[in-house]
Amino acid sequence: LESFKRRLKSQADQFRRACLGAANQIFSPTNFSPFQLKSFADWLASLRLASRSPYRKDAPRERDYFNLRKMIVVSTLKSIVYGIDSSDGTIIWHLYLGRNIKPLRSSLGDEKIPLYVQRTTAHYHFSPVATVVAADESTGHTVLISFDPITGTVSERKVLSVQVKRIELLPYTNPHTHKHHLVMLDNNNQVILYPEYDGAMEQHAPVYLFNFNTAGDLEGFALNVALRKLLPVWKVKLGFSAEQKVVAVAAKPFHQKVHSAGRVLGNRSVLYKYVNPNLVAVASHDPIHSLLQIHLVDAVSGYIVYNAKQNKIAGPVHLVHCENWLAYSYWNEKGRRMEIAVVELYEGLEQTDALHYNSLTPTLMPNVAAVSQAYIFPQGITALGVTETGW
Repeated sequence: LESFKRRLKSQADQFRRACLGAANQIFSPTNFSPFQLKSFADWLASLRLASRSPYRKDAPRERDYFNLRKMIVVSTLKSIVYGIDSSDGTIIWHLYLGRNIKPLRSSLGDEKIPLYVQRTTAHYHFSPVATVVAADESTGHTVLISFDPITGTVSERKVLSVQVKRIELLPYTNPHTHKHHLVMLDNNNQVILYPEYDGAMEQHAPVYLFNFNTAGDLEGFALNVALRKLLPVWKVKLGFSAEQKVVAVAAKPFHQKVHSAGRVLGNRSVLYKYVNPNLVAVASHDPIHSLLQIHLVDAVSGYIVYNAKQNKIAGPVHLVHCENWLAYSYWNEKGRRMEIAVVELYEGLEQTDALHYNSLTPTLMPNVAAVSQAYIFPQGITALGVTETGW
C-alpha cells in the first residue's frame, strides 16, 4: 500500500509539472516580450512553435562532473534560435526573433543569421551573453539581439541605422565586463562596436581584418579599436580567370591551442610545425574547366604561403583550418567519388619562435615544407569542423 501511495504521488507530481510546463509555453513572458513580437501574428507563430516543441523547462540545469553536458545554441534561417540539451537533444528553450527579420548575406552569397558568444559561463558573477545579427526586412538595417544562451532570455535588442558588411568578434575581452565586443564594418568601412566602446579596453596588440570578394581580390586592414579607424595595409589580386570564383574561406580559431610544437621523426629529430595564427585558407573553383585552387594567405602581411591546383574537381568544397593543417573536401570527377585532402605545413628542423609569431618580421626560410595527401570518403559531405576539448 505504501508503494502504491508513492506511485500516485509521483504521477500526480508529473501531471502537475506537465500542466505548468504547458502553461509556461503558452503564457510565458518570452512569448509576449516587446523585444521579439511586433504583432499578433508574431505571437501566434511563437505559440504554434511552443505547442510542437518537446520542451523540458522544469528540469534542473546543472553541469556534470566532466563538463560534457552543454547547451547547444542554434540559429536558423526561420528567425528562430534554439537552446538544445547536448545529452539527449531536448529543446530547452526557443527564441523567436520576429516576422520582420531576414538573414544576412555573406561575401560568398549564402544567407545566414550569425551567432556570437560574447561571454561564457566561466565568469560566474556575470550572466553569459550571446548575440545574433540579422537585418530588418523593411529597411535593411542591421538588428542585434542579445540574450542569455542558457535560459533564452532576451537582454537587449538594438537596431542600427546602417547596413553592415562585415562582423567579427574581438579576440580579447573588456576587463570590467569580461565580454568580447563585436566589430562591424558598414559599406563605407566605418567601424561600429557593440557594446559601445567605454574606454576601459586597452589594445595590447594590433588587430587585423581580412576582406575578399569572389573575384579573388584580397585586402588587409589594421584596426585601431580606440580610434575606431580602419587602415589599409595590403592588397593582393589572385589573378583568377573569368569563370573562377572563391567558393570557401577558412581562418583558424583565435582561441585555438597547439597541442605539440612538432613531430618527432625516426632519427629522434623534430620537424617543427608552421603554426602561423594569421593564416587564412582561400579555395576557388572553376566549374567550366573543373579546376580547384587552394591559397594559404597571411592575413597580416598578404604573403601567399602555399598554393596548389587540382584538376577534374567539382563542388561543393568545404574547408577546415587548424594548427598547421588544412583539410578540404571535394568531388573527384575522374574517380567519381568524394575525397578529403589534408595539407600539413612545417618550418623544418629549426623553430623560429615558439611563443610569439610575428607575420611582419618573418624569420623563416623562403619555402615552407608542405605535405599533402588525399583520402577517399564513402559519404557525401555537407560541412567540416574541428573538435574542441578542455582536457
